[in-house]
Amino acid sequence: MDIPEATNLFILYIVTINAQKIDDNYTKVSITVELVLQSQNREERAQALQTLKAYLPKRIGEIIKFLQHRDGQGFKLASLSELEISQLAQDFYEKLDQHAPPEEITPFLSLADNDFKMQFPSSTLHNHEEFNQWYKNAVNTFYDEIHAVKEMTVKCQADRADVNAIIHWEGSTWKAPNAYSKRVVADAQHGWEVVRSPDTFKPIYKSYIVHKLDFAPGSSKP
Repeated sequence: MDIPEATNLFILYIVTINAQKIDDNYTKVSITVELVLQSQNREERAQALQTLKAYLPKRIGEIIKFLQHRDGQGFKLASLSELEISQLAQDFYEKLDQHAPPEEITPFLSLADNDFKMQFPSSTLHNHEEFNQWYKNAVNTFYDEIHAVKEMTVKCQADRADVNAIIHWEGSTWKAPNAYSKRVVADAQHGWEVVRSPDTFKPIYKSYIVHKLDFAPGSSKP
């Protein structure tokens, strides 16, 4: 029995996502999908359950979208938690500090949303093209970067979280023919709106605003 055949026997009831911090380096995220199995045929029910058991962990998004499209109904996601948002920031900044390829950065951003906004003191981004150009300039300008969350206040709503944060940022720059590089050190005041991705159900940035940079004494300025 394939996925469409199996899912035809189910009605999507609810999807919940919960995160549990195990230690400083590991967070356990559990996704619970509750389905109502309609078939009264015992053999058919057994085959459907076996199919979903095999495919659900790897193809949860596909299965949920199939059911939602078929039934024309939405589903409820658990509210975002502060722990999930902390993990989002940690993972996002780790990729930025590594100068990871842009395709590893964009999954953290709600770029498909018409209301997406990423704003820095010198530029504002609204889509993939603008982000890719900004990121290309950034990784070719700065190196040995450090991003660290110093403070974070989270206000969780039913479908989003509003976050105020102070992010410590450092980065080095060099221009020929200068003999030495320059170091930028600043605390940045941020405001974020975080939502769940409709594809992965993980938290992503819908808006990411850098309000102000407070430079450390002796810091260079970009």
